[in-house]
Amino acid sequence: MAVDENLWIGSYSPERFPPWPCSHCGRNSLGIVPGSLQIAETRESQELVDHTDWEPSFKTEQFVCLLRCQNCGEIYSVAGVTSHHEGGWDPSELEIFQSLEPHYIEPAPQIFAIPRRYPKEAKKELQAAFSLFWPDPGAALNRLRTSMELYLDAEGVQRKARKKDGSYRQLPLHERIQRFAAKYPEIDETMLAVKWLGNLGSHESSVSRQEALEAFELLDYILEEVVVGRRSRLKRMAKAINKAKGRVKVKPPF
Repeated sequence: MAVDENLWIGSYSPERFPPWPCSHCGRNSLGIVPGSLQIAETRESQELVDHTDWEPSFKTEQFVCLLRCQNCGEIYSVAGVTSHHEGGWDPSELEIFQSLEPHYIEPAPQIFAIPRRYPKEAKKELQAAFSLFWPDPGAALNRLRTSMELYLDAEGVQRKARKKDGSYRQLPLHERIQRFAAKYPEIDETMLAVKWLGNLGSHESSVSRQEALEAFELLDYILEEVVVGRRSRLKRMAKAINKAKGRVKVKPPF
């Protein structure tokens, strides 16, 4: 399933955040707890109020609030900053609109559903990547890359290779991916793309949430193909249905 960019990038109305998925039950049903939203203007913003060129975009605030899952009742804490901009249909009656931009959410919603068969240690790193997506996208990419490396470990892809003289050399992630993808050629390019994006987290001083989200979407596709096996499962299902010319019993996807 494609990662919905509108859920994860941007700023949102104080009345409603997007329906992020609950990390406990998986339902897209998080809503702001009534009365929990608190907003305060920053000191720097207050000092700019008398600036001769002041405009609404100069105003900055900090906010905190609680979210509650409408399905299971799980509680989340959110913190971030606000922004302001002018808008409206009539230029003579412009309105000032306030938006909330989250920088921290605890516990972090899962940007995509992690398959149950994904290895425990790799899953732990992926959940850490979800948490870091908000405050530090570069660090999120680092943890995402580590998660993929741990998955390769679980799949038996060696980290070292024996040289002709009997000693061992460390295999770079690029080569490990190529060895693994020999069995799954359809995800070769995708895994390498995740590796390159993961490198940004180590070597670039500024990484955007957009770049981190691209890496999450690519990894989601990889897990759908090799962990869940969705495409091969659906092919088997179709073959069985065609053979039976009707209803067949099917196993859960993962």
